[in-house]
This record gives sequence, C-alpha cells and structure tokens, in this order.
Amino acid sequence: MSDRIQWSRKMTGIKFVLIVMAFWICLSSMDWNLFSQDVQEKQETEEYQEIQALPEDTSPLLAPRQAVRLSVFSNESWTDTGYRVLAGQEIQFQTSGVISLQKYNPIAFPCGPDGLPIPTVQQAFHDENIGALIGKVVLLVAIEVDEETGEETRFEEEMLFYIGARNKVTMPLSGHLYLGINELIVVDNVGIFNTLFFLDIGL
Repeated sequence: MSDRIQWSRKMTGIKFVLIVMAFWICLSSMDWNLFSQDVQEKQETEEYQEIQALPEDTSPLLAPRQAVRLSVFSNESWTDTGYRVLAGQEIQFQTSGVISLQKYNPIAFPCGPDGLPIPTVQQAFHDENIGALIGKVVLLVAIEVDEETGEETRFEEEMLFYIGARNKVTMPLSGHLYLGINELIVVDNVGIFNTLFFLDIGL
C-alpha cells in the first residue's frame, strides 16, 4: 500500500512538472509571437519613414509659355534639363546641330537630331536611328542605405521616349526630365545638339 501511495505521489509530481513546463512553453510562444509582431511593425514603420524622408526634387516645373534652351552633349549619357514635368503634359522639342558618333570615323559624321540609319545593338531604341535625340523622365521611388558602408542605392522609375529633330511628346511619367542621344556607348562621341523645348498649351 505504501508503495502505491509513493508511486501515486511521484506521478502527481510528474504531472505537475509537465503542466508547469507546458504553461511556460505556451507563455514563451506568446511572448515570441508578440516580439516578432513588434519587430515586424517596427521594420514596416522604419521603411515607411524612409520612404517619407525621400529628398524632395526642388527643381522647378516647366511653366506655360516658358521656352528653355539646352545644349545636349553627345559624349554624356544624359543631360539634366533642370526641370520637372507632369504626366500627360505635352512638350514641344525643336533641335538643331550635328554630332559625330565616333571621333575620326567618317561614317559616323555628320549625325543630326534625327540620327543615322545605321542599325546596331548599342542603342536604347532599336527601331529608331542611332544618335537621334531622345529623352527620359525619372521618378525617385526609394533610397536604401547600407548600414556598414553608408552607400546609397537609389531605386528609380524611368520612362524613355523618342524625340528627333522636331516633335511633340506627351510626358509618360511625372518626374525629372533628361535629354540624351539614342546610343549606349557615348565616350567617343563629339559635338552637341542645341535644343529648345516648351510646354504646349495649345491656342
């Protein structure tokens, strides 16, 4: 009888220990879930704050009846116009000048704003002449900073469009306006295009 009582007491003790362990496991799981939720909410908040803290583009918007003259350098990938545009705006472009798409290469000169009909793989628009005047609108979406190096990675949305010597283009995106030429390798180019552009507001 005494052995049975001792065995019963041992089993009761073991059950009690198991119940306590189960309680602490459950409590720890709840604490971990709450901690994970707090971390996730904090990360989402930090990401939101990072997006909210993007530097504002303080460049002026292109105003009605404002004509802008710009030199587009053929040996630079893109020339900053210094202006912002809005999606849906119609911009008139008028461009003159000649460039060389390769220094000392007679086949690559003269090249006007409509480009040269030389098919290559080294151009943004394969269905348009190489060297033709093109443009793009860039919108900064986010900036990611490497915690160790402090290096910034910019995430941008951009849309390109063809211009040529004379064209009216509907802006595909709100953002910063750049002009360039329809060629990917530009370091050996020579010359500039002289461009006049303005906001078309009709009659």
